[in-house]
Amino acid sequence: MEVGERPEDAVLRETSEETGVDAFHPASGPLLVHVDEHVGPDAHVHLDLRYLLHARAGGPHAPGEAVENGAAVLRWVVDDELEALTDISLRRAVAGLRAREAAWRTD
Repeated sequence: MEVGERPEDAVLRETSEETGVDAFHPASGPLLVHVDEHVGPDAHVHLDLRYLLHARAGGPHAPGEAVENGAAVLRWVVDDELEALTDISLRRAVAGLRAREAAWRTD
């Protein structure tokens, strides 16, 4: 986050900068789905805030499809691939999303 920036604004900026995806929050507002707290490289406490975002354009649209956006290659993955490609923290975030799926699917 930049000085004075709200987390819900930072996630949109970072998503665009790092992936090229034009993302937006659900109509009901920003939805924080997971917080990961861990020790950073210089022994400070580091927080990863993970929000549910919708994509307007720029990302893959179907399982198996891959899209190259600058330095990033984005692709849909299915559940059995998720464990091999991510760390435990991100898998916990995805589990949290599934638990809240009914709340955001209507947006």
